[in-house]
Amino acid sequence: MNLLVLGPMVALGIALVVFLVHTTGGSKTLVLRDADDARARFLHDYPDLKSHMAVLTHDRDAAVIALEAPGFGLIMALGNRFVTRLVDAAALARPVRVEGATVEIAMKDFTFPKAQLAFSDAETARAAARITENAVEKAS
Repeated sequence: MNLLVLGPMVALGIALVVFLVHTTGGSKTLVLRDADDARARFLHDYPDLKSHMAVLTHDRDAAVIALEAPGFGLIMALGNRFVTRLVDAAALARPVRVEGATVEIAMKDFTFPKAQLAFSDAETARAAARITENAVEKAS
């Protein structure tokens, strides 16, 4: 087949697939309804743990979860799925940073090295940071 015909056909086919995925909801990011929803989704992956508090980000696509055990829970939307992590002091690459309404959590895990969480205000960001600090203190 002539390349002058094949090139536009391939480009049109890719554009059509992208359009269909987008219009059928394939590009929609999940959101957490509330703190209870965040805790329930985290406990689905870690049923043996007990949580008592969750702080949601401004867009409700992530949450920091306070646990009774050492460590804290982290849940984030990734496409049409949620990724959950149990983070303890040994998993942190450095102390958690808070700048205004943003919290940055750097981890040693190369598959999930950093999470930047944007909260609705600085006080909510500090509450999330306190959860991470308390988790680190429990471990030591």
